[in-house]
Amino acid sequence: EPGALARALGWASAGWAAELAVAWATLAAAGIAPDLGLSALVVLATAAANAISVSPGNAGPFELAAMLPLAGIGIAPEPALAFALLLHVVHLAPAAAMGGWVLLRESARPRA
Repeated sequence: EPGALARALGWASAGWAAELAVAWATLAAAGIAPDLGLSALVVLATAAANAISVSPGNAGPFELAAMLPLAGIGIAPEPALAFALLLHVVHLAPAAAMGGWVLLRESARPRA
């Protein structure tokens, strides 16, 4: 159905745009001058790392993938690591908060 395909493409595009915006804002928050190309490279690198990672929460490969594009443009390791950790927290915190809320809600529910 063409309409469903168009909607799916629209939602997918919105999701990738949101990822670019998060990377852009996180670069700025870490004191690194953001630009569209760098943001896109970080998003692509971290998405690839997430696809092949087997560590819990993708800890390690995600940070390495986020740091590599920054190293390629000459950013020092310390601000690159700060950016990578902040970006990972930005991705994990909402899911952890929602999961914690559901867990608390479910544990408070009386059992039949």
